[in-house]
Amino acid sequence: MLNFVSFEPHTEAPMHVHVEEQIVLVLEGEFEFDIDGDVRTMHVGDVAVVPSWVPHRARTHDTSCREVDVFNPPRRSLLDHARKQATPRRPEPA
Repeated sequence: MLNFVSFEPHTEAPMHVHVEEQIVLVLEGEFEFDIDGDVRTMHVGDVAVVPSWVPHRARTHDTSCREVDVFNPPRRSLLDHARKQATPRRPEPA
């Protein structure tokens, strides 16, 4: 599963874990990535691998960032969110 992410300056994705393996590829800008205490600044073209259940977080400082995440297997929480966004709502009865 591919997930394209855009971070504005001074944005944070808090520390979290998930069962899916994640591969991160930076497309534009830069961000700080913490993978279980290994903190690095990621730049255009950098790749990081986050194994299942490993705590990680990301944040930008003064720059924005665009990156793509690859999840294996597909990340259920993102699929559920997409389904909710795509499901048409029925009008309320009058």
